[in-house]
Amino acid sequence: MISHAAVTVSSLENLQEFFEQVMQFQFLYKYGIDRKAAQEIFGISIPTEVYVYRSDQDWIEVFINRDYQHSPQSFNHICFRITDLPGVVLRGEDKGYKFTRYRKQDHTILFIIDKDGNYYELKKANNSE
Repeated sequence: MISHAAVTVSSLENLQEFFEQVMQFQFLYKYGIDRKAAQEIFGISIPTEVYVYRSDQDWIEVFINRDYQHSPQSFNHICFRITDLPGVVLRGEDKGYKFTRYRKQDHTILFIIDKDGNYYELKKANNSE
């Protein structure tokens, strides 16, 4: 079982709009990583702030890197189980987020793409999980 996932965004504004307003995740706390630790751990020589959020069943750390540029060719994504999936779709569409839908036999695979180009697969939460 995965303890948490992490993603990088380019601004606090993008972070708050996506995770708080669209996804309606609960902000838990933030912490900083100094330049030395960032270099030793990730090979990135900049200090950064990390915001930690929680949904019903998932935890995510969101790193802010103002110079972040998402690689357009990647299979990287995070999958969230969402209790109010129609609400997330509605709020995302209202704020202009892109969605990708792929029909696969008996169901549709749904992704939302944040303003930094990160992909998030969205699945309806199963109450028995």
